[in-house]
Amino acid sequence: MSEQPETTTPQWVSHLHVVLPEFKRRRVWLLSTESGWTLPAVDVDGGIWVGDAARLIPLLQEQLELASNFTILRHLGLTINDEEKWDRAYPVVEFHEAVEKPLPTGGWFGIDNLAGLPLAQESQRALLADFLAEDSPPRLRAAWARPGWFALASGWMTEVLAELGRIPTGPVEQYKILGISCLLRQPAATGMVYFKATAQLPLFVNEGRLMETLSRHFPRWIPAPLARDDRESWMLLDDFGPNLWQQDKKEANFAAAAADFARLQQASVDRVEDLLALGCLDRRLPVLAAQLDPLLAHPLTARHAKADELSQLAALGPRVVERCAQLAAIGLPDTLVHGDLHLGNVAASDDGHLFFDWSDACVAHPFMDMITPYFLEEDEAKRSRGKKEYLAAWEGWASQAELDEAWRLAKPLAALHQAVSYLHILIGTETITHPEMASGLRDFVGFVAKSVDEI
Repeated sequence: MSEQPETTTPQWVSHLHVVLPEFKRRRVWLLSTESGWTLPAVDVDGGIWVGDAARLIPLLQEQLELASNFTILRHLGLTINDEEKWDRAYPVVEFHEAVEKPLPTGGWFGIDNLAGLPLAQESQRALLADFLAEDSPPRLRAAWARPGWFALASGWMTEVLAELGRIPTGPVEQYKILGISCLLRQPAATGMVYFKATAQLPLFVNEGRLMETLSRHFPRWIPAPLARDDRESWMLLDDFGPNLWQQDKKEANFAAAAADFARLQQASVDRVEDLLALGCLDRRLPVLAAQLDPLLAHPLTARHAKADELSQLAALGPRVVERCAQLAAIGLPDTLVHGDLHLGNVAASDDGHLFFDWSDACVAHPFMDMITPYFLEEDEAKRSRGKKEYLAAWEGWASQAELDEAWRLAKPLAALHQAVSYLHILIGTETITHPEMASGLRDFVGFVAKSVDEI
């Protein structure tokens, strides 16, 4: 037998084209190459998530030799190619002091001299022209994507920590940034403190206010913010230690956490009306059934979902509505639902587990929260164990046969719940940020469509 050549799976590569602006004079720094002028670029083997500012900033500082302090404002564009395993992003930085020359070589260019400038990549011309010509930010642009915001937010954080007696021991750092939220962090004598700002979106709650109230009712499971500013949707949180994703034995850890979460949900049953009054969205099964047609009809769904899967879901519509009624008829109570429950939003505590990142909080069928940890699990053995462990916490609320049936019915409906959430994220955010979240809408629409035989 002839020897077969070895095949390797191509490694993901992120191509970063960095926009270094001077906002007051409305110009950007470009480098001169043999092929023409271009944005400074960095290629990252293995890839980098565009929202990972804590990793992205030092990487750019090192690779481009940028000595000035800066944060990431936003991205002018993001392209993801799953087949060829690459993505291309255009991060815009904000320098925090006056910078005469960001890099040793290159020059400043405004919109007036961009038109005739020979560019190494012609695709950058329109992108830079739009950036330089913008007179005012669009209505849906996040506050943290605007120059000057970081100075205000970091100033508030440092001031509040001082008032709380948690004297900062280092500067405020940008930790994560997306179209839906921004996280900062600052070391203090008592440990790391995190700042979170959340976008005001159609299905998002005021997270700081909600967590403060929930922490009073359920202190075992939900931590209280150290401080909050409801007008700005800002809050400060203690460091909870490593989340479950960062720990060993992730599966076993989350199995225990899921059972703990079921107990939290059960404890919330008598507070449903209070939760709704507090601002949790009503996403109970009759509401979910009514959200199907608007999801199918929205132009953003047509733009981002796969056409064949969207057609399948449309044909499935009456059966989806019927299954909502069947699941409701089993009689499990509506509860507090996290809306984005996964390993990264759970930390171990001395008394069980802490659950955080409550921006998607709502009142719904409790099994809607099992979509990411269990319904999406591809390993059948893990999926079976997950079902057993979570449902064991619901014994006494329904018979085993009813729980099994509820689990079966909830799987595609939980995906529909997520598809609706992602649609409303896109509705409420700037179009240029949509590639960050559009795959969620696409994938969950597809998951419902592919589950046709199961519902």
